[in-house]
Amino acid sequence: MIKNVFTGQREDKTAPCVIPSKVYLNNKGGVGKTTNSSLDAEYSACIKGQRVLLIDWDGQMNLTGHWIGVDVDEKGNLMTPVHPDIDPNDEEDKALYSHRSSIIDIFYGKEVLPHPTYIGPEDIDDLISPRVDIIAGSREGMYQLQHNFDTAVVSHGVTTENTVKGYSTRKLIQRLAEFCANPELGRYYDQIIIDAGPSDTPLFRAAIQAATHIVTPYKPEEYSFMGITTLVNNILSANSNRMGRAEKVKFIGLLPCMVDRGRGGFHEDYIRDAMQDFSHYHFPEGYLLINSKKISSRQSKVEQKPDSVYKLRPSDPIRKDCESVFNYVHGEVFGHGE
Repeated sequence: MIKNVFTGQREDKTAPCVIPSKVYLNNKGGVGKTTNSSLDAEYSACIKGQRVLLIDWDGQMNLTGHWIGVDVDEKGNLMTPVHPDIDPNDEEDKALYSHRSSIIDIFYGKEVLPHPTYIGPEDIDDLISPRVDIIAGSREGMYQLQHNFDTAVVSHGVTTENTVKGYSTRKLIQRLAEFCANPELGRYYDQIIIDAGPSDTPLFRAAIQAATHIVTPYKPEEYSFMGITTLVNNILSANSNRMGRAEKVKFIGLLPCMVDRGRGGFHEDYIRDAMQDFSHYHFPEGYLLINSKKISSRQSKVEQKPDSVYKLRPSDPIRKDCESVFNYVHGEVFGHGE
């Protein structure tokens, strides 16, 4: 069992420090990865007082849409929003950044600039206060990376040396890990949370390599478990061939989400089966997230500030479920005594 516990108490929060990277992933869509990433970020900032950096590593850009919104071109295609602090007419800014700064820029020699969100201090020079920032995703950028990889595969065959615009497959997979392992991020943040897209691609494997901790949300239904064994094995085997960072990855476990109670008990039956089949890799009994409008309505794409489940009354069962789940996740990363 990988211990992999980071300290949550730092004497100098602006000193360089390698920080943990939590990744929410599943090779299926619609199981709650984006919702969990957001709920975890809110909990970590609002309840635990941490500085959180979100990374949208999913071409669907749902995480970006939730936190800062997205732009739409004349054809209806989603676009990374323009960063408010980047001046496209400033020569220095143009040299360093894309004016639609996104995580894809790490592959093209550009710096990335996180967007502030509605959770954070008003003073931009305040580096200590709790907050949630996000490095936006890019639908077009993710497509181009995958397309370039696919083209390389067709041209050269599947090997670890396929080139993707100057990147071998290995370098492409490890680039995100190298970025997340940069100690300079510790000056500004206490943890990174990555929302990874579905499907087994080099970009999916890049998310595994970038992680120090992984949570796999799943919906407790019949077809949700197809491929889970392979996914768990891929996560565990990553420790024998780490790319881009030295820290081992700890699999926190399978988390049942979007659970419907009372529908003949079949969701509970699937959870019991999962706990039996994946006994060492499942969240403990009782840790789950209910399928509730109190969660889904707050995670829908809206332009104004979405309310938080953590603003519900303390006795609210949905708030209590969320606090219980993400307190457990926090303990697995930073130690259960913090």
